[in-house]
Amino acid sequence: MSVYQRTMNRRLALSIGSCIGALFLVTKGAEATSLEAHEPPISGEASTTLISQDVADQLMREYERVDGFADVVITSPTSVRVLLTDIDEREVVVEGVTVVYQRVRHSRADYDLVAERVLADNPDLQLASYDFERSVLVLETAHSETTLAQLDLAAMPTSMNVELLHSPPIELDAAQGGMLSVGSGCTTGFRMKRGDPPIWRLTSANHSVCGSQWTTVNGVPMTLQSGLCSIDNSFASGSSLSTVLDGMSFSGSQGDPPSGALVYKYGVITGWTFGYRGSPAMGSSTYCSIPVYLYSGGTFASSGGDSGGPYITMSGSAPSIAYTPRGTHRGHAGSTLYGVRMSSINATGWYVG
Repeated sequence: MSVYQRTMNRRLALSIGSCIGALFLVTKGAEATSLEAHEPPISGEASTTLISQDVADQLMREYERVDGFADVVITSPTSVRVLLTDIDEREVVVEGVTVVYQRVRHSRADYDLVAERVLADNPDLQLASYDFERSVLVLETAHSETTLAQLDLAAMPTSMNVELLHSPPIELDAAQGGMLSVGSGCTTGFRMKRGDPPIWRLTSANHSVCGSQWTTVNGVPMTLQSGLCSIDNSFASGSSLSTVLDGMSFSGSQGDPPSGALVYKYGVITGWTFGYRGSPAMGSSTYCSIPVYLYSGGTFASSGGDSGGPYITMSGSAPSIAYTPRGTHRGHAGSTLYGVRMSSINATGWYVG
C-alpha cells in the first residue's frame, strides 16, 4: 500500500469535551537535567518514505507562510504535490523527486476560519476536516438525527462544498500526557520559550487531572498558574532542562509535517509508535476550537494517559540522530490519532528551544 493510500482521510469521530484552559507550572530551584524517554525505533518503512519526505519538508517550510497555501502532500516515495490557491500548475524534479504544483480553490487559512465559525454556530458538530482537492469541508456529528439542512451554515462560502458524516462520540485521551519529562501524575513534551528575555516552559496536556497532580518534573518542584486553551498545552517552567532525548538532540527546526510524512509519537501508555500525517482539521470543544492534524497508519496507537505526548520526525543516523518537533497529542478514534499543530503552538509565541 502506498504512502498516499495509507494517509487518505480516515474520518475521525471525536468528542473533544471540555477545554478548560491550559495550566502554567512554575519551577522553583530547577536543576540541569535531560528530557527522559526511550528512543523511538527506526521503522523499516522509513527508508521507503524519507526519499520524498525530505523534499516535502523543505517545500512545507518554503510555502507554509505564503498566502494561499493549502498543503504539501507526499503521494509516493518519489513524488510530492504542492497545493496553493495562486500557482502556475507545473511539474518539476527536485533531488530526484517529482514535484507537482497544483491549484486549489481554498487555502488552509480559509478552511480554518470557516471551520471555526461553523463549529461555533453548531454545537452538535465535533470535527471539521478539509478536502482541498474537492473543495469540501467535511463535518462530523455524534447525533444521528442531525441533518445537513438543520445546520447553520451561514459562514460557508458558496465556493466551498460541505458534507456531513454521522460518527459515534469518542472521548479525549484522558489526563496524563506523553513522556519526555516525567512529573508526578503528569508528563510533558517539549521545552519551549517565549519572549526576550525568554520565559521557559515544558509542554503537556491541559486536562484538569494533570493540573491537580503536578508536583515535580525530574525532581524539580512545580506550582500552578493560568494558561492557553487554544493550543491545548500546559507548561512547566524549565530553562535548565535540556532538549536532549536519549542521545537525540533537537534539530533546531520545528513546524508542521507534510501530509503523508512518517511521524513518531510517544505516549506513557502506548510508548513509541509511528504512522503518517493526514488532513488538517478543526476540533470543537466547550470553550475553544483546536487546530489539529489527523494521523493514522503504521503502528500508531493511543490510549488514556497519552494526551500531551510529542509528535516528532527524525533525521540523521546513529549515533547522531536529531528530532524535529511536530506537535502534541490530543486524542484518538480507534487507530486514528489527532494532534495539535506545531504551527498553532508557534502562533501563540511559544517555540521549542
